[in-house]
Amino acid sequence: MFLRQVPQGQEALEKAVANAPDNYWYSQGLASLYQQQNELDKAVTLLEQMVVRFPAKQDPLFNLLDLYGRQEKYDEVISTLNRLEKRMGKNEQLSMEKFRIYLQMKDDKKAFQEIESLVQEYPMDMRYQVILGDVYLQNGKKQEAYDVYQKVLAAEPDNPMAIFSMASYYKQTGQEELYQQQLDTLLLNKKVTPDTKVGVMRQMIVENEQADKDSTQIIALFDRIMKQEQDDPQIPMLYAQYLLSKNMESESVPVLEQVVDLDPTNKAARMMLIGAAVKKEDYKQIIKVCEPGIEATPDALEFYYYLAVAYNQAEKPDSVISICKRALEHTTADSKKEIVSDFYSILGDMYHTQKLMKEAYAAYDSALVYNPSNIGALNNYAYYLSVERRDLDKAEEMSYKTVKAEPNNATYLDTYAWIPVSYTHLTLPTT
Repeated sequence: MFLRQVPQGQEALEKAVANAPDNYWYSQGLASLYQQQNELDKAVTLLEQMVVRFPAKQDPLFNLLDLYGRQEKYDEVISTLNRLEKRMGKNEQLSMEKFRIYLQMKDDKKAFQEIESLVQEYPMDMRYQVILGDVYLQNGKKQEAYDVYQKVLAAEPDNPMAIFSMASYYKQTGQEELYQQQLDTLLLNKKVTPDTKVGVMRQMIVENEQADKDSTQIIALFDRIMKQEQDDPQIPMLYAQYLLSKNMESESVPVLEQVVDLDPTNKAARMMLIGAAVKKEDYKQIIKVCEPGIEATPDALEFYYYLAVAYNQAEKPDSVISICKRALEHTTADSKKEIVSDFYSILGDMYHTQKLMKEAYAAYDSALVYNPSNIGALNNYAYYLSVERRDLDKAEEMSYKTVKAEPNNATYLDTYAWIPVSYTHLTLPTT
């Protein structure tokens, strides 16, 4: 097979199976090879033998399901499903597949009997009864579906599956007002889990988008849910994401704030809030978002970075230095070297403002160890060295890298032009 001599390889594998018929993996390999070569009849024959030889293995039966389905041998598909059912017991997956196959065979009677038998097998499991109702509804048996849903709701009035299915029933039968009432019954019901509500809202959003309807209907629905006291962040987070998808960033901010109040560790929501504040250049909002962020998620270096930038805008150099040091305490071998370099670069800038040149240069050196291409650190380091007229060769080399990287940047060009001037002001020794 490695030499791409498939006939010889297949012959050798067939001999291996013949000599060791109890080796499951030889047979499995040969069955896969037959399928790759589109020799489906050979694959089916071998898999049927494997079903007998390896009764504890279920993969051969699932492979047969696929092959019989591709060959449209539906009687064999049903037979194989029945064999699986004997081994695994009656379950939703197998019954739904049999239902689907019976429909393809245009045997509606057996199709519905299959789902009904699932309900009979598990009479106390309301989920299967709702599935039966859904199957009725999807196949035009609306009265039967209604009766099943009502039976479930009589037993379990707060059953979320049945409530949602009743909403689908009202929608399909054109009863729009009852449809909306049923949705409210589901989405405003505190007994319904947040997971279920999120699933329903996602489906509502998809249907709304596919129908190309106005987003106000979805927003109004979210607003009705949000009027209730929220103790789980899932619905507010979904609402915020929906608002952002509709370019309603300002409306999303209070919703995102609610998300981080409910779940302070929600990094995604906090980053969205930071993004909105950055666009508005609102450093006070950035500080408000990031300060609790680093407490809740101390390993999230992004929050330290934005907080350092915001403190700088607020003219709090001591706070900038403190937050950068805290960030560096949380770096690991897996931390992005570029962001570690940026923290050292910011430290260098802050130390320079405080005339702590030794500390500033040490910080710049560290920044360039982590990222030799840190343009900001290269430029500032070079400029401060040139102002002090020291290590000018090193300054020139660093400045040249910035100009080469961004030849049209006026700041970098200015630094590069300043260094020769620094050379001319050096005091030469007298002879």
